Amino acid sequence: MGTVTRRKSGAERPETFTAIWNEFETHREKIRLHSVDSKYYGVSFGAADDGSFDYLAGMAVGRVAAAPAGVQVREVPTATYAVFACVVPSIGQTYGYIFGEWRAASGYELDPTKCAFEEYPPAAETNSPALIHIPIREKQMKSTPGQPGGAEHGRQPSRSETNRASPAAGSRR
Repeated sequence: MGTVTRRKSGAERPETFTAIWNEFETHREKIRLHSVDSKYYGVSFGAADDGSFDYLAGMAVGRVAAAPAGVQVREVPTATYAVFACVVPSIGQTYGYIFGEWRAASGYELDPTKCAFEEYPPAAETNSPALIHIPIREKQMKSTPGQPGGAEHGRQPSRSETNRASPAAGSRR
């Protein structure tokens, strides 16, 4: 449950996300009342043909009868994720690594049918890292006779996990 903003891929700037999270803060208390884990999430929902996507800033919640005014409830579908830990100030640099060096060397590709999301610790946990969850699937590689193929010959993600489908959250900062 959180606030939703339509974003254009490639137009991400720190001040944009500051504004998104400032908007979330105006609704945080009414969302917190439904929160199941006190963490914050930033969820990117499906890219449109023009490259735009919805970004939800919020918290994970259980089932609710109706969302409070000004917020939305979205569900994050089950997926397999590569998970990357980083400190908040290095999120942009970490995304650069993920979509550059790591993606090129891994045996995985982005699963465009699933949501990517950031998971931020509760505000009181100042030493905990942010976690970036990237939906993945094995690369569909073309085999050449005599050449090995498949994920077993690429670098593996630092960690992967499968989430449970749940009403979506958002993230913090």
